[in-house]
Amino acid sequence: MNALRWFLVIATALTAVGFLALLTLADGFRRSFGASENGPWMAVLPLLAAGLFLAALIWPEPRALRHAAAVTVLILAAGSVWVLRESAFVGFLGLLYSGLWGLWYWQVVWQQASGPAP
Repeated sequence: MNALRWFLVIATALTAVGFLALLTLADGFRRSFGASENGPWMAVLPLLAAGLFLAALIWPEPRALRHAAAVTVLILAAGSVWVLRESAFVGFLGLLYSGLWGLWYWQVVWQQASGPAP
């Protein structure tokens, strides 16, 4: 379980950094063609979600944080199904990440619910 947790931490952090770099480069490219910039919510919402995922993975003890991240993962999975029509690869990656995160969440909740044997 610990290996899955740290795999998700590294994957989330790298994705967030890559997203921020891509967003910065893409806005400059869009402006060079005279198009308008993307709205600030295009940068803020995905980065907030990534921060929530990272916080829940690094500090899994607070139940509210963990459950809020689980709801956000469900939204990510629904969005990935929607994106699947346009880009199968990106949609599949989103579903894969959601599935792995859900597996980690289930393991943490199940382990906590069963507790240590007396």
